[in-house]
Amino acid sequence: MIKSEEKEYIKKNFYLYGAILSVISAYYIRAAGLSLIAAVVIFFFIKKKLKKGLFSMASFFLLMLPWYIRNAIVSGGGVNPYIKSLISINPYNSKMGYLTFPHLVKRIQFNVDKYFFKEIPAMIFPYHFRITIIETPSQYLPFIFSIVISLFFLTGMIWLLIKKKDFLGIYGFFFLGICLLWPEMWSGSRFIVPIIPFFVLFTALFFNFLSEKVNLDNVRYLAFILAFILLFINFKNVYSYSKLPYPKRYENFYKACEWIRNNTPEESVVSCRKPDLSSVVANRESVAFPWAGPDSVYNTLLRRKVNYVIFEQLGYRHAREFLLPAINKYKDKFKVVFYIRNPDTVVWELIR
Repeated sequence: MIKSEEKEYIKKNFYLYGAILSVISAYYIRAAGLSLIAAVVIFFFIKKKLKKGLFSMASFFLLMLPWYIRNAIVSGGGVNPYIKSLISINPYNSKMGYLTFPHLVKRIQFNVDKYFFKEIPAMIFPYHFRITIIETPSQYLPFIFSIVISLFFLTGMIWLLIKKKDFLGIYGFFFLGICLLWPEMWSGSRFIVPIIPFFVLFTALFFNFLSEKVNLDNVRYLAFILAFILLFINFKNVYSYSKLPYPKRYENFYKACEWIRNNTPEESVVSCRKPDLSSVVANRESVAFPWAGPDSVYNTLLRRKVNYVIFEQLGYRHAREFLLPAINKYKDKFKVVFYIRNPDTVVWELIR
């Protein structure tokens, strides 16, 4: 972005082309890439590079258009799935309807507490090892320390944004905006992992801001010391994480996938609640089942030529609420081929 901004022209500005393609690639990987798109356009406008801003905006529109057309076709011309999820009270329960202003305020309040007073401070300064997928409650920093760390990184980000007009400050602003609007049931540390290194940088840059205010150059060295300490703690925690076993429910799910990988034909198709994960572990084509009634689930499995289904207990209700009723209704069409206890995890073969 810096190189593309430095060059005055657009024609043959390969830094600009590369930046646009990189950003649109991030968007196609995750919808949160919208924050990058907004950051690029606003960055050029703030830098008074109007032509580059308009060129970027037009390029993003054209490159995003195929995905919007695809979503419109898949959804039958209805609301874009991502937009629908964002404006729904509960994306998993459409009966609850769409956001109202009071619901929106409540969501933002929840996410402010979740991110600024819990997740972000604990990830910037992980003074102890913590993991979010174990049965014991997640641990966070004491409230007063969370406030201090949030003030540090927000001050550093705002300093970059206003004083330096830096791209990272703009990106951090839009990324946080999306986090605050995200549905509560999806809020968590996993969504902010990509930007935590920048938040650590913002925290360190707080001391640059401080040195300007108190006119003490030596304060800046605190930023390097702080960055080194945070880096050391994070590496230590990653090492600790690598030595831990999987939670039992994930271990059982992986064992079910491994059984499929070792005991089924390569052309087999698997259906479960987490098809992306099972496709990697089982090395088989994997598809999701619909969140619908038994007849719809069963007919979809037949239509998609599914050979095996996995009933897991990873903490989601959908396998029990939608898959299990279909299996019970058409139990003569399903045969148990793998079963493991604590918690119960089952692989059924779909018999045609």
